[in-house]
Amino acid sequence: MISLNVSKKDCSKKNYVIIIAIMIEYVLLYYLKKLKMR
Repeated sequence: MISLNVSKKDCSKKNYVIIIAIMIEYVLLYYLKKLKMR
């Protein structure tokens, strides 16, 4: 992981991007599992 000791201004933006990326990954995994279950 990237060093977490960054200025809070950058942290808020980076965390927002990371959260979106994680959400997208979970959605993709969820759909892949659903497709395989068929």
